[in-house]
Amino acid sequence: PMDWTRARLDDPQESVRRISDQTALAPLLPDDRLDERAQLLVDALIASNRERQEREDQKTIDVPLSDAKLAEFETALQQTFEDERWLHRALQAAGALEVVNDEPPEEVQGSQINAWLPKSFFIEEPRVFGSDTAAHRYGGALAGHERDFFVDQLRQAPLVQANADDPLATQLRALLAALIADGFQPDLLLTPFNWTVMQSLQVELYRGAGGEIEPPEWAATDGGRGVAFGAFDGIPACRIHRGLDDRIVVVDLSRFAIWRDWIPGGEAISFQFDYLNEVEAEQLAHDTPRRAPRQYGSTFAS
Repeated sequence: PMDWTRARLDDPQESVRRISDQTALAPLLPDDRLDERAQLLVDALIASNRERQEREDQKTIDVPLSDAKLAEFETALQQTFEDERWLHRALQAAGALEVVNDEPPEEVQGSQINAWLPKSFFIEEPRVFGSDTAAHRYGGALAGHERDFFVDQLRQAPLVQANADDPLATQLRALLAALIADGFQPDLLLTPFNWTVMQSLQVELYRGAGGEIEPPEWAATDGGRGVAFGAFDGIPACRIHRGLDDRIVVVDLSRFAIWRDWIPGGEAISFQFDYLNEVEAEQLAHDTPRRAPRQYGSTFAS
């Protein structure tokens, strides 16, 4: 049965106890040595679970990695990364993106995630689900790190305190007028992820956020539509999940910074898969914590 069924009891002790405690099943159970018999069954189920897991682990160890599964993981991660990179596309649309097809200088460290993933994600059989979830999580994390770094830089901009008397939209229009008078061309608003703030701005909602107007092309992906909710006097307004809880940021992207991408191999993301054999994996599990550290760098240059 171990070869054709994967069902198992997660808690044999509790499962057997529930059966033995059911009054309706009492006539079917033996009268003598019930507790002893129940414990024998529990021990057998635990041993069965352990043997089944050992067999599955050995099968995973023996089977080769699937090139197709590795490629699917790379594709899913890249797609999520590009989908969530709406701020990068906004900078590109503003002419504030510079792509360098060369190796970066030593002081520039690219954004990176180092993680240990189970081999079962990358083999054909036995099939294990979860690789897509991991790919989407890591792709989103890479794009999120870039965005967080950008927001951190924005927090260093001059701060104008709001007053409690005038409507928020009125104060924001006055600020925009002052910036335009100084020669700036504001083309992006970043707001907290706060419904009260978003409603106070009285924006024209984008299609997909309850309105009829189309969002800018750089916000046309699923990731972009999740943050770009409308236009304030024609300026796209985007909500930021973290980093701007206490302020609204008005940006002239072309004047704020240059986003420099170092792409030596022609691809925005490069992958390196290191496979450990059984002995190396056991040594790693012995020498390192269960959760491997994730390392983030930055490719942002101003």
